[in-house]
Amino acid sequence: CWAHLLRDFEAMRGRGGRLLRSFAMTAARPLLPEPIVVVLRPVLYGALLEAVDREAVALDSPVVGFDIGDRRPFVQLAGGDTVAGDVLIEADGVGSLVRRVLHPHEGPPRRSGLWAVRGVAYVPQPDGAALAGRQYFGKGTEAGVSPASADAIYWYVSVPDDAVGSERDPLAIAHLVEPEVLRVLQKSEERFAQERQD
Repeated sequence: CWAHLLRDFEAMRGRGGRLLRSFAMTAARPLLPEPIVVVLRPVLYGALLEAVDREAVALDSPVVGFDIGDRRPFVQLAGGDTVAGDVLIEADGVGSLVRRVLHPHEGPPRRSGLWAVRGVAYVPQPDGAALAGRQYFGKGTEAGVSPASADAIYWYVSVPDDAVGSERDPLAIAHLVEPEVLRVLQKSEERFAQERQD
């Protein structure tokens, strides 16, 4: 299975604390045109690539502008070409041109004082807790897990810069936030260590 139908989501007080809020995604399902699905990025990229003719992909062609005309998006490429499409997907990073056009009064990105890292953990048999999406909140800290497939879990950790110091190992930093996130990362590390030995 390459995707996960998200059924439940919980927000928790950090470090084993109390439940702040629980969302049953199944209750929201009738209000939405499609179910809420979490999918691994390579799977999404593959699906998008299959949806278009491979010759329509233009590498090394930065978008320098876009417009919506006659209910269709048009993008202007750095080389001077204009290309029409059916949908415009904004995925152009922190310096996003699309974001600047849609939100012209927002300033440029600025330092938040936080250190954050995210990734995918591959866990052969996730515990029940990891099968629901969860976010953990503490004093200046935040972490989360969300299942992405039968054995993959997206995770993230965000802590204040001064709590991190020079450390850059997510395993060493996750203990500042929530033991469950640390367990997910440790299980993934154990699996890769076993695979390296085999």
